[in-house]
Amino acid sequence: MVERQTRDRDRLKTLRIVRPGEVDHEVDPYQLVRPGVPTWDIVTLTACAALYDRYVNVQTAGTIPDFAFCDLPRWIFLEYLIRFRDILVVGSNSRNATRLEPVTLSQNLHGWNTPCSYAFSNSMQALFHAVLDRRRLSELDCPIRSMMRWRFADAGDKAPWGFYFGIDYRALSYAPWRAGTVYMYRRAAFPADFEEIPYRTHEPVVPIGSFDVNPWDFPLLDQIHGVDIVAQTERQRETFCGYPWTDDARIHPNPWKRGIIDLTRTYLNHHFSDPVDLSQLGRRVGLSPFALLRMFQAHVGLSPHEYKTQLRIKKAKLLLRSGVPIAEVAMETGFCDQTHLTRQFRRIVGLTPGQYLRMQDSPIRAA
Repeated sequence: MVERQTRDRDRLKTLRIVRPGEVDHEVDPYQLVRPGVPTWDIVTLTACAALYDRYVNVQTAGTIPDFAFCDLPRWIFLEYLIRFRDILVVGSNSRNATRLEPVTLSQNLHGWNTPCSYAFSNSMQALFHAVLDRRRLSELDCPIRSMMRWRFADAGDKAPWGFYFGIDYRALSYAPWRAGTVYMYRRAAFPADFEEIPYRTHEPVVPIGSFDVNPWDFPLLDQIHGVDIVAQTERQRETFCGYPWTDDARIHPNPWKRGIIDLTRTYLNHHFSDPVDLSQLGRRVGLSPFALLRMFQAHVGLSPHEYKTQLRIKKAKLLLRSGVPIAEVAMETGFCDQTHLTRQFRRIVGLTPGQYLRMQDSPIRAA
């Protein structure tokens, strides 16, 4: 595998030089994935504003603790920061970065050897960079990734984003995901035209805050494509139309895996409170338990067991907020007893069920 990928890397060295912000092929935007659009109701805005005021807009800004998010998805908080607080974000595998250092670009970009700083004005790219395990990709000799972002003009002139994320298809089966960190920066530290040309020579920039993220915090993790990078590059040389060619099996091998994952997730969504093991799941889709485990972790970022536990905790939150006693919640969601529920709840949410209920009186929450 390593020898083959080394040969692939050599074949990719001859690329047309393009300038930052330039698209060297015609994109088919309808193949891009559009993430969900946050509902900016009063509850969500209040929760986001409380987090911002308490942990970001202060002199001693640091890492936002996990429990502070409670029911607020991290990507929604990032979108709030970008849209309402003029903040840009950067995702990283490092949990102790003290400043954003200038870096050099890909060698197929004009001016690649000039150190530049960059940040993102959308949550999806930041989360992708945070949870993609670069060290694991390097160990597999698969450091190359394929990525596209596109802005759509709609009737309301909101220009929602569309995305395409891809990594080497041989690395995808190894689930190269990890916990990472998202850092926040003032937009004023970057040029006004960063949307069109998001690179500039710059001194190091100090973040105004950060928080940790896990692979399941990235809502498009199961939409990352396994790509034959060489085949994709050769297609770009042959034609300028239709990128990213998601229906082409030569460029995107093994597309059948996504259907198996969808079937498995659907089954778990309907049977999360029941005892389900890997052997049972594997028989349903015609795979061995080990093969299903690797495939599921690669596309979802969680094992089937952990995914089922996350569903149970999500249901437990709804029941707790509706006034169901903790002991009954444990029974209805498939936990052995109240102690088991409390242990898993604290591990995932960062709070006990009782603390979670008391947090409902705090503005740091979302519906």
